[in-house]
Amino acid sequence: MKKVLLSLLVLTNISTVSVFSQIKMAQMPEKEKKEVIFTYDSLTNVDRMKGVEHKNRFKHLTGQKIVSISSSDYSNFFKYGGEYSSIKSYRNGEYIAKLENKTFVVDSVSGSTFYLKEENNPYNSIILYVDSDYEWMADFAWVSLGYFEKIKQLYLGKELVYIHKDEDFDLEYHYGSHSHDRFMDYNTKRNLTKKIPRNSVWKCTDVLVLPGKLEFGDCDNRVILNIENDKYGKYYIFASKLLQLKEWKRENFLSIEDFHKYQAVQNQLRAEAKAKAAKAAEEAAKREDERKTNILARYGKYYGNLILQGKIIIGMTKQQCIDAIGNPTRINRTITASTIYEQWVYSGRYLYFENGKLVTIQD
Repeated sequence: MKKVLLSLLVLTNISTVSVFSQIKMAQMPEKEKKEVIFTYDSLTNVDRMKGVEHKNRFKHLTGQKIVSISSSDYSNFFKYGGEYSSIKSYRNGEYIAKLENKTFVVDSVSGSTFYLKEENNPYNSIILYVDSDYEWMADFAWVSLGYFEKIKQLYLGKELVYIHKDEDFDLEYHYGSHSHDRFMDYNTKRNLTKKIPRNSVWKCTDVLVLPGKLEFGDCDNRVILNIENDKYGKYYIFASKLLQLKEWKRENFLSIEDFHKYQAVQNQLRAEAKAKAAKAAEEAAKREDERKTNILARYGKYYGNLILQGKIIIGMTKQQCIDAIGNPTRINRTITASTIYEQWVYSGRYLYFENGKLVTIQD
């Protein structure tokens, strides 16, 4: 019996192997994975991309050179390799001097983690963690070389014309309440509180990096432009504000060349607006002439002139009152066997009608 059972088991196993050996597994084609290339925009400093997955928001910085700026002991580095492996890992000011003004290459980025290698000594490397938006904005003291060079290319040695597109402001605008208009005073590090005339010309004499810890609201204002005017003095402005303003369509400084283009566009817009207003006034006058003709033809000279002046008198019809002062906000009606009484309610005025004729005016 055992031999028979063993034979059956062996036979069963052989049969099973035979069955499975006849099955051919389908080979599903693998989807081709396309690598997404994130292009670095030199008009932005070390900043996240918008509209991408969290894991990719800093990918565009891969391969870029960034410079460490000493700001405070709140930067968030972690040890990784080389001589920096001895640096204390978390929020300790002892390592700041070693990193100050060093240039690093962004070797790779994973989510919010940066792997950096020192430009002149690739063996020395660090890992930078960006914990949260606040940690990034308040404490991350780095400047992209690509961004810095782009700002120099755009502004250094150029004459800039101060404009203000907001027509609600006077030709002279008092600074201090709007951060996007800041002229910064070197001595006080505060907003300029003088009045600067629109269309004044300034020269960018230098592009610099602002050291030290900044306030939270100024956290992206590392790169500054020195600007000078013979009459109004020397100040600095934030490069980031100029670039942001272009996104808002409210540039406050333009090059001389762009200023002339801007003036030409503004002159054209003003001419178009003037022509449009003139056409609207002409059409309004035409409509008023037609109304005057119709009113006089319908009601005669006496009532017609009163209506055209916006006046009402006892004895007018309901339509005459409407043509003179417009429709009421509310109508209250009382109907008897022989009379229809109506009260028309206006702002600060009541009209009373009997069978369609105005009998009382209450102011």
